[in-house]
Amino acid sequence: MTTALFISVPATTANLGAGFDTLGLALTLRNDVWITPAAHVGLAYQVEGEGAADVAAEPGANLFDRVLRGTLKKLGSPIPAADVRMLNRIPWRRGLGSSSAAAVAGAVAGLSLAGAKVDPQTVLDLALPFEGHPDNLTPAIAGGFTAATLANGVARFVRLPPPKLAAVALVPSFGISTVEARRLLPAQVSLGDAVHNLTRASLLVAAIAARRYDLLDLGTEDRLHQPHRARLVPGFEAVRGAAREAGALASFLSGSGPTILALGLPARSSRIRAAMLASWSRHGRGEAQCLVLEVSARGAIVRGAFPRVRRRRT
Repeated sequence: MTTALFISVPATTANLGAGFDTLGLALTLRNDVWITPAAHVGLAYQVEGEGAADVAAEPGANLFDRVLRGTLKKLGSPIPAADVRMLNRIPWRRGLGSSSAAAVAGAVAGLSLAGAKVDPQTVLDLALPFEGHPDNLTPAIAGGFTAATLANGVARFVRLPPPKLAAVALVPSFGISTVEARRLLPAQVSLGDAVHNLTRASLLVAAIAARRYDLLDLGTEDRLHQPHRARLVPGFEAVRGAAREAGALASFLSGSGPTILALGLPARSSRIRAAMLASWSRHGRGEAQCLVLEVSARGAIVRGAFPRVRRRRT
């Protein structure tokens, strides 16, 4: 039987409205990577699914490869001779953590190939320089619900068990870059807006920990980023309103968008999905797909084995 290393990393939704740059959830949509020994020199890629055309056109677009090579270099290990098959299911540049999934998978792969321990903090430290958003990285690594921060350039996080909720994601056909979305944000905010978000984000963390789902809508109210980024997503408020009318417990921009995500009880997910799609068809721009997912307790997974890559002597 062929020796192979298998890595799987979930999609994520970050910010959760009021938790700008700090809160995130793992979702039950995953990118998978298989790494098998090969006779040729170096790494040969087969990329399928989301982003495959972009990676083929721009070799530098393969964030997994950049993080993998950077991790092996830091650990003093050579590049192995391997075939790498990547199956990407997470929509690219849509606010569902596709770049975080790639960065986490690259760090996990590098550690595994070098025979080093794969622990959450090490993976976070290795992935962070390539994808500098710990609110997306931490749920991709650890699963569940996470609160993360950067202190003196080092990311720290706490994981809580995930809420047992459906996550209905309306994914428009157009993408938005994080850089573009951040340009819309003001350099300064009022004390009132800062206090508003602080109280809402604190309530949201407590509500998820205590399973007080009736407080999720209030806890996700935001004044720092969504009002500014909404101009990039025509129909945003209409879709949110339709989701809530259909029974969603909360609805917000996923990451920097354009995906609009609603949390609700699983029994209401089909109704929420239909309402969001109907609203988008009236108020949105272009086509959209609507994914019915769940909040995931599982973060990055690594299985199997690969012939040990010897570390370089220093």
